[in-house]
Amino acid sequence: MQVGGEHPIRLLATVEGDADEITLIFMNNLPGNAHNMFHAGDVLLTLRMQGNDVLTIWDALRPIGGTPGECVYFTRQQEEPAEQE
Repeated sequence: MQVGGEHPIRLLATVEGDADEITLIFMNNLPGNAHNMFHAGDVLLTLRMQGNDVLTIWDALRPIGGTPGECVYFTRQQEEPAEQE
């Protein structure tokens, strides 16, 4: 996983969950990571389906200038059928 920005974060995380909710859990820093802000087992964030929206529940990983909490950052889009040739 890589989080972009002025000071990118490069880390290894596991994913636990099911079709309705997944949780990203910190495992280790990757080479080139300038930050040592997480410990093994820290919950980084959780993504939960809420209708057509994906609720982001921030934990150890936070949005720029943000604090832990919940917010909708993603919405499920309907796929348009492929054009027939």
